[in-house]
Amino acid sequence: MKWKPLSVSALALVFLAASGLCAQASVQFTDASIQGSFGFAFNGTFVDGSATAAVGSLQADGRGHAAGDRTLVVGPGAFSRLCGGSATTACHLAQTFECTYAVNSDGTGTARCNVSSPFGTTQETLAFVIDRLGQEFQLIGTDPQAVVRGVAVKQTLP
Repeated sequence: MKWKPLSVSALALVFLAASGLCAQASVQFTDASIQGSFGFAFNGTFVDGSATAAVGSLQADGRGHAAGDRTLVVGPGAFSRLCGGSATTACHLAQTFECTYAVNSDGTGTARCNVSSPFGTTQETLAFVIDRLGQEFQLIGTDPQAVVRGVAVKQTLP
């Protein structure tokens, strides 16, 4: 039996087919890519150096709306004074929030949230990127008074 050499183009086609690249479609994200219950945590600092951290849960409807609750810790420092802390003690706040969000086709997005606590309502803005096809998203705060980053992960029951 005589072997014939394959052309470079034939080898390239075989390689592409074997790697699955020919059949793979690009992913297009939408607001529906964030839907369901998520647990989240974030941490960072305020411009005065006060540390902040939070954990909570949110429910996203897949149509650009989310709501949830969180426990926020701030301080010690100037910002902790706004919620009952001091220059030497931190404060802890139970907060609820409602957000609107928009997802770009590349999986990045923004959210604008109204956050309520016993001390009133504030607004926060976030930027995020969806990971693991909607199973989690990385987030950062985009407000000028703090630098925060965190992650939200889809909650599932065992």
